[in-house]
Amino acid sequence: MTKEIEVQERIASAEQCIERGEKLCGVEKFEEAREKFQTAVELLEEAERIDRKHDIMDTGKLPAYRPLQKRIQRFQRTAREKEREIEEWRSRQAIIGGAERGRGGRGGAGPREKSESNGEDVGERKVSDLSSGGIVRALQRIDEYEFERLVAGLWEEEGWKTRVTTGSNDKGVDVVALQELPYRQKHLIQAKRFADDTKVSGPEVQLYSSLRHQEENVDAVVIVTTSSFTSPAKSRARELNVKLVDGKRLGEWICRGELYDVVEQYL
Repeated sequence: MTKEIEVQERIASAEQCIERGEKLCGVEKFEEAREKFQTAVELLEEAERIDRKHDIMDTGKLPAYRPLQKRIQRFQRTAREKEREIEEWRSRQAIIGGAERGRGGRGGAGPREKSESNGEDVGERKVSDLSSGGIVRALQRIDEYEFERLVAGLWEEEGWKTRVTTGSNDKGVDVVALQELPYRQKHLIQAKRFADDTKVSGPEVQLYSSLRHQEENVDAVVIVTTSSFTSPAKSRARELNVKLVDGKRLGEWICRGELYDVVEQYL
């Protein structure tokens, strides 16, 4: 089997996984769908690795390749919307439960809620009381557009002027950051508010690297996520000079810089 056929077969298999995932998504089996889409991401990354190693073709320009990436991203948006709906429902249930406990003579609201992931009490605590990991887990639950504004706020705390783009006019850019001193710099930032099990992939890094062509005089493309990056994504970022900020680094940045006020605006 030639390497070119290997690349084509992996892309075809990725498309099959996406089709199955879309059907599962249609009947709201999101966890099963997520597994299919994750397999598709891995297959596309394998195709890209083979291509780069053997210089077969530019997989990023294959007719089927970019549409597959877009279908994966569409699922990720749908899944995030569903997660928000579930979180809102849980919040409403917690409020109703607290009110019922109060009426039951227990003296006000019930005990504060705890994070499901590690038992960290986040109900009434200040952001400054949380660990860096606790802060990132809290950020994973906010609205994705609020996360974009939060990222802009963090850059502003470091002395940058920022502009958050909106809707269909953003051309894939979430935040534009400018700094005049000691010399002029421009960053184009992509903000990905993902859960831990949704990593930013190599094909996504390749796609976002093209953002530097959306505006003039761009010094860096930056991807900020509350999750992490796959190994191929990190490798691709080094090749394309894309700067990466994962959830661990994001949490450490907030804590070391004591940027709690910025975070509290969105929690």
